[in-house]
Amino acid sequence: MAVPTISPALAGLEARFGHEPHAALMTRLLVPAPSLVVVLSAPVIGYLADRTGKSRMLLLGTLLIAIAGTAGLYLPSLSLILASRFVLGIGVAMIMTSQIALIGDCFEGEARAKMMGWQISARNFGGMIFVSLGGVFAGFDPQLPFAIFTIALLYAPVIWIAFRMADEQGEAAMPQAGMMASLNEGWFLPALALSGFMMLTVGVFFQMPTQLPFFVVSRGYDSASVTGGAMAALTLAGALAALATASLKRSLGVAGLFALGYLAMGAGFGTLSVDAGLPFLLLGAVLIGVGYAILTPAFTGLLLQLVPADRRGAASGMLTTGGFIGQFVSPLVATPLIAAFGYGTVFLTSGGILLILGLGALLVGRVAFAVKGST
Repeated sequence: MAVPTISPALAGLEARFGHEPHAALMTRLLVPAPSLVVVLSAPVIGYLADRTGKSRMLLLGTLLIAIAGTAGLYLPSLSLILASRFVLGIGVAMIMTSQIALIGDCFEGEARAKMMGWQISARNFGGMIFVSLGGVFAGFDPQLPFAIFTIALLYAPVIWIAFRMADEQGEAAMPQAGMMASLNEGWFLPALALSGFMMLTVGVFFQMPTQLPFFVVSRGYDSASVTGGAMAALTLAGALAALATASLKRSLGVAGLFALGYLAMGAGFGTLSVDAGLPFLLLGAVLIGVGYAILTPAFTGLLLQLVPADRRGAASGMLTTGGFIGQFVSPLVATPLIAAFGYGTVFLTSGGILLILGLGALLVGRVAFAVKGST
């Protein structure tokens, strides 16, 4: 909800506040502003969550989302609205880091895998619902979509009641060492590596929302309708696939889950690179959505297995930062490459990278199985 909800209102906001200096630039910064703050603040917030309590951080982040998110409804200037979006990013970082850590604290085994699948599915369905609501509200008034953030207030009492009742054993032992001591701990380098792979995965995936509208035009289709249909197909396929991640993990294991996700995404980008009509374009979007929905909980699940309970907040902050850096880097890298080599070559190369990662995960899984079988 935090980032894309106001996207349909951007043109109206620019028209309303067009008299302000740099209105066009500030309007375009409204959407990515929270993401920038997440990149800068998530590691520190995760570190603090391990010490102050993850459920408290989740509740505080939810309240901050409600306060800063609705501020655009009544603030009188575009500069103040932009400032509120930066504050909103702090709330997003609080929620994203604490919820990953709390899933690790409150669930184990298959229940944890199922919960992470529900989380990704809810994220996909929520994105569809809130962006659609934002479009409807923006038709009445460009500042009205900010009212959607009042929904966060409904979650606050649920969080308060749920975690007062829950026995959060993961928060019982708070680490005493300083932040720099984490560099010498065994979990840090694996978590850093996972965050790097998350950055790469998200960076490749984000070619869809950032490059797809222009790719569609290059193929001779109507940008708005085809892009909307392809992204809807991607999101819906991802939401449904995420629900199956627990059973897939049980059947394939962690390495198999990574292999399946990367192979599906790779096949999707490979399909997009083939100029074979609209059905192939939609099929490529569906495959990418399925693969990404499988990979996201796989990253989270592996992180929670590798990291001790008293460091889950810090590690979750690292993983969150990696994902949001991927979002920022994606258009910066892909746009000049597409200008130089074309969509087909860049999408085919992206698919090849993902297929290599998928085959690598498959090989790792086979080696691990062989080693386990020989002991």
